[in-house]
This record gives sequence, C-alpha cells and structure tokens, in this order.
Amino acid sequence: TRSHTRENLHKCPQCPVQMANASNLLSHVRAVHEKKIIKSCEPCGKGFITYNSYKSHMRSQHNIGERYQCEVCLKMFNTTTSRLQHIRRIHVAEWKYECQICQKKFKDKKMLKLHGR
Repeated sequence: TRSHTRENLHKCPQCPVQMANASNLLSHVRAVHEKKIIKSCEPCGKGFITYNSYKSHMRSQHNIGERYQCEVCLKMFNTTTSRLQHIRRIHVAEWKYECQICQKKFKDKKMLKLHGR
C-alpha cells in the first residue's frame, strides 16, 4: 500500500517542499528552481515553465484555445476553475434572502436587513 508518511516523501534539495511522487518533485525542481522553459509562445516569444500557464496565456493574450461559458449569464472564462468560482459566487447564492413583508429578494442577509429598516 502507498503511504504519505514523512519517511516515504521525496525531499526537494533546494527548499522545504516534500512530495510523495518523485516525478512531481522533479517537475517542481525544474519549474521553481531551474525555471526551465518547457513551452514558448510562437506569436510573442514568451517562455513558460508549466503547460497550464502557457495555455492560460494563449487564451487570455492571443484568444487561442478553449474557453468556458457560464450557462446562466453567458460570460466567458479562460479556465473551468474560474467559471465554477463565478457560478458559485454570483449565481448559486443569488437571491436567497426574501423579505417576509413584500417578497423582494436579496443576495445577502445584510442587504435584506438594510431593506427592512
């Protein structure tokens, strides 16, 4: 069985980071300490130490690559994570506080209390 105890962790020779997987540690050393460029942007020449940072750059700076759309308001995002954060922050909690007198709805309790004054 695989264990994540301190004895089985691979230690970075240059900083306190410890990882259970040796290949992840190697990626860490190359990216963080060696600043090894694994991918370059053809349009502008900028170099990247992770593939994810390259993909994000291509989407945000050159409009190349997959984008993700909010199904509720149709706003576009560069990553699935940013789209999910938007949905949770803007739409999930939307209008869940209701005035018992006039039935007007609010996004947060503070606004409902201000309304009731």
